This record gives sequence, C-alpha cells and structure tokens, in this order.
Amino acid sequence: AKPPRMIMISTRPLLALLGCIMATQAMAAEPPPQSPAMRAYGAQVFQAVSQQIAADAARNAPLIQHYFGITGATMGVALIVSPSGQVVRDRILQTSGNKQFDATVLSWTGMMKLPPFPSAIHEKQIAFAVPYFFRGH
Repeated sequence: AKPPRMIMISTRPLLALLGCIMATQAMAAEPPPQSPAMRAYGAQVFQAVSQQIAADAARNAPLIQHYFGITGATMGVALIVSPSGQVVRDRILQTSGNKQFDATVLSWTGMMKLPPFPSAIHEKQIAFAVPYFFRGH
C-alpha cells in the first residue's frame, strides 16, 4: 500500500523543526509539488485543527495549568486524514514536555472531524504535520 502523502502545514517557528523531524522519518525523497487544491485543503485543515485545539485549550486552560503545571507549550502533531475528513491516526511530532498534556491534545485531535477532501484530490489518505502553541491565561 502506498503511504499517505505528507503535507507540511506550518507557521515559521516550527517549520524547520517539523521539517527535520519528518526528514528523519523516512522522508528521504523530495515530496512532489503540491497542487493548488492540495494547498487550499492544507490551509483548511490547518485552520480547522488550530481553531479546534485552541477552543479545547481555552475551555480547559485552568485545568491544564492546575493539573499539568503548563502555562505555555509548543508542540507538533501529525494527523492522517481520510477522504471523508476523519482523523484515522494521530501522534505527537514534538512533545510539549508533559506526557499527560500530549495525551490530552491527542484525545482532542483524535475526535476531530475535518473538511472532506475536495473532488480534485484523489489520495486515499493525507498526512499533515501541524504546529500547536498553547498559551494559558
């Protein structure tokens, strides 16, 4: 079976780090250029994931600070998404430094429903690397 195509979605601070992480994980070949449809879908996924994680973190910020002792964290999450927009697999690419908080973020990403692939994308699955920045109140 063909592995899912990896799409890097990043803001500047994590681009180099996530790029290095992915390069060390059997990404020796240069990925093919992204089509406009793939870039647009990647932007939709980035926005959806960022908004959903931020909403969950905002709702739970006092608990996160109290139980995990975290007031700020930078981390990276990898998601494999099916054509229907279901997250079929997720994992931490860059840890926050707190295993419990990492597991909490994965519980949020695992339940996400993302937009379905547009008709111009014919992949069976797409893997995304998404940076996440948590800032407590």
